[in-house]
Order: sequence, then structure tokens, then C-alpha cells
Amino acid sequence: TDCSVCGTRVKKSLSTRTHRCHSCGTVMHRDHNAAKQILLKGIKSTVGHTESKACGQNNLCLGGETPLI
Repeated sequence: TDCSVCGTRVKKSLSTRTHRCHSCGTVMHRDHNAAKQILLKGIKSTVGHTESKACGQNNLCLGGETPLI
């Protein structure tokens, strides 16, 4: 996985539970690093978007109907 601090690719086996980045020296639980990566990707994908598309581009939640609210 990539380091959530500097972005360097850090290879590790599934049994390795600690993320240690040889590039920036970051040390944290691998799940915490992964969660931070997911958060960063989510933030980057929404930058510049001001509207909510909770039902998707085609509003498939209501079968195309306009919500009453």
C-alpha cells in the first residue's frame, strides 16, 4: 500500500500489521494508514463539487422520480 503521509509505495505481507515507511519514517497500524488513504482519495474526488449526487448521476434511487422534499 502507499504511505498516507508521503505517498511512497510500501510493500508488506498480509501478516505485517504495522505500516513503516522507509521514505518519511511514518509508523502506524496498517489499518489506520489504509483508512487515511481512503479518506484522502474521497476528499480528492469531491474537490470542486458543490452539489450532492447521493442517488447517482441518473437519480436511480427513486426510479427517476423527483423527491417530494
